[in-house]
Parts: sequence; C-alpha cells; structure tokens
Amino acid sequence: MNVAAGVLLPSLLLPAVALAALPDWAEREIAAAAARYEGWKGTNETVAFVCITDIHGRRLGLADANDFSDPRLHIRLASACAERIGAALIADLGDHDFDWVCSTAKDALGREKAIDSRFADLKELYADALKSRPVLFCMGNHDHHFTKRNGNWTVDVTSARFGEALNALSARAGHAMSFSPCKSWGYHDIPDRKTRVFFLNTHDAGYCGYSAAQLQFVADALASLAPGWQAAAVQHYCIYQPIGNWMSWKADGCGNGKAMIRLLEDFVHRRKGEGGGAKWDFTSVKDAFFAGLFCGDSHFDNQIEVNYVHYTVFQGYG
Repeated sequence: MNVAAGVLLPSLLLPAVALAALPDWAEREIAAAAARYEGWKGTNETVAFVCITDIHGRRLGLADANDFSDPRLHIRLASACAERIGAALIADLGDHDFDWVCSTAKDALGREKAIDSRFADLKELYADALKSRPVLFCMGNHDHHFTKRNGNWTVDVTSARFGEALNALSARAGHAMSFSPCKSWGYHDIPDRKTRVFFLNTHDAGYCGYSAAQLQFVADALASLAPGWQAAAVQHYCIYQPIGNWMSWKADGCGNGKAMIRLLEDFVHRRKGEGGGAKWDFTSVKDAFFAGLFCGDSHFDNQIEVNYVHYTVFQGYG
C-alpha cells in the first residue's frame, strides 16, 4: 500500500463576498492535480492526505480584504482538492502566526481576543472539510508565542489550548481520534486501509522539542500496530536537519529530535531501545510498516530516506 501526501497548487484571488465559490481555472487546476494522482497510483491501493503548511496568515480574518497571498484561499483550495481525490484526511502542519496576532495586540485583553478570533476563523475555514474527513493540526513554532511578564517567560497559546481549539474539532465532527491529554498530538486510524496517521507536536517541550510523554505515546502506539498495518506521521519541524534547515540559518535542532529518529529507526529495524525519557521494544512487531514523516517549517520541498526512514518536507504558502 502506498501513502500519498501533498498537492501543490497556485494561489488564487476571489472577492471577499464570494468565499463559497472557486473560479473555473482553479477547478481546472484541482482536476489536473487529481488526474496526476490517479495516474501515479494506478491500480494500487493507496491512502491519500492533503498537507497545507506555513500559512503565516496575517490576513486570516474572514472580514479582511483579499489579496494574492490570502491564506484563507489556500485552505479552501486544499480542502476542495481533498474532496476531489477522496483524501482520507487533511494535515495542517502549523504556523498560522499566533505569535504575530499576540505581538501586535495592545494589551492582554486584546491579545486574548485576537487569539480566540484566529481560532474561530480557522474553525470556520475548515468547517466544510470536517464534515467528511478529519483535519489534523500540528503546532508550529509561530503558534505558541512567549511573553515576558515580571521577569518570567509565559506561553500565550499553550499546547492544550491549541489542541482543544483545533484538534478537538475532528472529534466533535464524529471522526475517531486518539488524543494525548492536551490533544495537540495523537493519531487517527483508517481501519479500511489499515493505516495509522500520527499528528505530532514538535513544540510541546520548550520552544522546539518533544516531551518524554509524547515519545512514549508514539512508541506505544507503534508497538501496538497489528500485522498488515502501516503508519505515517505529520508534524511541523523536520527533525532530520540536513534537509530541513533554511539555507541561511542552521537550527540548533529539536529537543529529543535525535531520540525520535532513533525510535523510528528502531521500529523499522524491529529493535528495542530508549531515549528522551522513553523506552520501546519493537522486537515482537510483525508485518507493520512506517511510510514516512511529513513536515513543514522550511518553506521548500525536499525528501530523503535515511536508514529506511523517509523524511519529506513541504513548502509553505506564507
């Protein structure tokens, strides 16, 4: 079975009063993308999901005027494409610029109002898509925002607030979800395709990092895969740095990123191990596979296979 992810389409311009319609040329682009997908998969059994990432939406408000970089339209285009190809889900890999709406607010009350407004807009933009498929939201490094108060750094958008506002939407729409307590990471099973798709939070331990609890959650969920099942994972930051770094800036990396890489490699090779406060044993797993880790953040496309683990980066739209 193959896992297909990602559809790249150009931006489009619509009047603010016509958010429900896509122009004919956009429909043609969606049809062309669907044809490419059908040609690629042939007669193979596949699981398709559409990824959208790094919107950096500073004009996300539904009442704002449109322009050629309008992030709302990218979301609508991705949702329409998911419907056309019968995608099992949509993965939103983060960076909706909650930090920008926080930093531009005049006071604490304005900041809270701006955060709630952004969540409400995202809920509205994905409302139609959620009727037929789950949307897996991954927190990005521009989504939590730190504010220094009385000499201490506090987080304005916590993982729990992000998860409850966004990932809980899929559960409330009737889609089966397995959540962490904060709902900012978990997985969605597609039983008829024997596929488990993880949505991970590369920012639940400091500015960038996996908590030990998240590592253990992934380890346990991989170890429980039944024979014939496959798994894939989506997240914001690419932990395999050689393909994920900006060309002009080398990141220090993601906390426990190396532990996650070791965990995935041990799953593929049916080994046991430990790292980052978690332990795992995959020696008894039989005929279960890991299709790949799909990431955003970098604003360019890249992919690589290392030690039989596939890493893919999708370009951003912001």
